[in-house]
Amino acid sequence: MTRNHLILLLLPLLAACGHTSEEVIATYADGAKMLVNQYKVRGESRTRIGETRYYADGTLQYEKHFTGKDQQPTGTWRYYYSDGKPFATGTFDKQHKEGTDWHFYNHEGKDLFSEDYDSLRVAELSEMLTPATIIVSRGDSKTYYQFYSNCTLRSLGQLKDGQRDGHWVFYHPSGQIQTEADFVDGKQHGNYTVYRENGLPYYRGTYSHGQRVGTWEFYDAQGNLTHTQSL
Repeated sequence: MTRNHLILLLLPLLAACGHTSEEVIATYADGAKMLVNQYKVRGESRTRIGETRYYADGTLQYEKHFTGKDQQPTGTWRYYYSDGKPFATGTFDKQHKEGTDWHFYNHEGKDLFSEDYDSLRVAELSEMLTPATIIVSRGDSKTYYQFYSNCTLRSLGQLKDGQRDGHWVFYHPSGQIQTEADFVDGKQHGNYTVYRENGLPYYRGTYSHGQRVGTWEFYDAQGNLTHTQSL
């Protein structure tokens, strides 16, 4: 059998097995790739089997895997901080559409939740299918961690009977603290401070059962007190 005959015999077999291809779905303003899909190609049809997203500087943000015509999440998904260090991994299959066997890491590569806990659950994924809300249980206490899609912390606090309770901290996407507030039964009660992106206070005051009370202070971008308001 000649080489040409062998190639002719192998072509239908190769077509049946299919091959993989990539397609850039979205780019940044400078043309750098943002979102890339991977496909399994069989003849005229193709099925998405993977998705990767990149930060603006080209650093990998996440990598996902899918299977079957219905593109069910499968395998280990990986998420990364903007500096390229691992943020989280989770395993997906038909029984765990929001992932299981989750592991989260800080920038030193250690367990992000270093204190002992009874259970950890990803309760919500964002529209981009990144971990959005994580519940860490310790006895009767449940701490809620919410994250932006770039893996930076969005808010942190506890719920009681489904309502915010105790001290909550909210963050800018940059990681700087945006707001610190105290809650009782879901209502703001206690100290309340809002910060600028540069970390300096913007204004602060006190709430009583959801109502502003007392004297409120307002600051300029350099952190200087500009005026007060009494309620």
